[in-house]
Amino acid sequence: MKKEVKFLGIDIGGAHIKLIGLNEKRSVCFANYRKCYVWKGLNNLKREFKYINDLNFDKRIICGITMTAELCDIFKSRKVGANQISDLCKTLKYNFLFYSKQKNTFTRDVKGNYKNIISMNWHAVGRYFLRYYKNLIIIDFGSTTTDFICIKDGMINNVGVDDLSRLSEGELIYTGVMRTPLFSIQNKINYKNSIYHIIPELFSSTSDLYRVNNFINKNFDVDDEADHQGKSLTKSLVRISRSFAIDYKKKNHKILLDLANILIKKQIKTIEENIKILKEKKNYKKNVPIFFSGIGRSILINMCKQKEKLEIKSLINANSEKLGEISIQHMPAYCVAQLISD
Repeated sequence: MKKEVKFLGIDIGGAHIKLIGLNEKRSVCFANYRKCYVWKGLNNLKREFKYINDLNFDKRIICGITMTAELCDIFKSRKVGANQISDLCKTLKYNFLFYSKQKNTFTRDVKGNYKNIISMNWHAVGRYFLRYYKNLIIIDFGSTTTDFICIKDGMINNVGVDDLSRLSEGELIYTGVMRTPLFSIQNKINYKNSIYHIIPELFSSTSDLYRVNNFINKNFDVDDEADHQGKSLTKSLVRISRSFAIDYKKKNHKILLDLANILIKKQIKTIEENIKILKEKKNYKKNVPIFFSGIGRSILINMCKQKEKLEIKSLINANSEKLGEISIQHMPAYCVAQLISD
């Protein structure tokens, strides 16, 4: 499979690196999702680039790269982050270009063009699906954030261009499947005539909520937990209980599961409400198609009440159904790979 790769999409996040490889027919033949905590040091990214080099792809392959890791707090600014990451990319033994939102889709010039390159992975998704839809809303539910990508009248309709403006416009929400602290979803829960306050301390994250409900694909359950302990049902419930100032005991099992489900429903409701706001704000028709991507896509498919859910598997070119599903879960890497193959 690795020898078939002719085009490689690389999405460099602050916590993970996502890889999608295409063969000469532009079909997905390779995919990987790896933990890469850039905020703990660039040596972690160096290690991942060594891993990519050690895959021994054909040296003639072309890599399309998009990044959001420049936001990590080890960098003095996003510009510094982009420059340091792009310099490190030079250790790759393959040809590569960076995705840019400009008319020329790819460039090697980061230092003179960084504002059009940083945190543009969502834009690559929008640009790719312009080929298929004139009107579409894409919701990418990832480990840390949820992106809302709006295609309207054959154009990318998003107003925001960076996290600051996208947050302001409701085109980005910092809420995800794995790494979101519970207290950021809501600060208290009214449950059976009692108020349960959620402590604003990183005792637990959304990975625990979804894990105790068997909603997490183990292939994506790669992150360190808040207490650096295990990922069993009991360990997850122990962390959830700490967030509510409760000592974990078996007799509290049902209460904790109920509280976890209330938080999940609240998170999903927040996403649903934002979809509604964007549809009204951008004057979409009521039946505008909506599709879900990201590692949390199956959760949204099962829990969102949107009637216009679109299944796009038929648009994903992959060597197997499994690789096709993984590609939808890592949509920016897939789209960058497809765009660089043009």
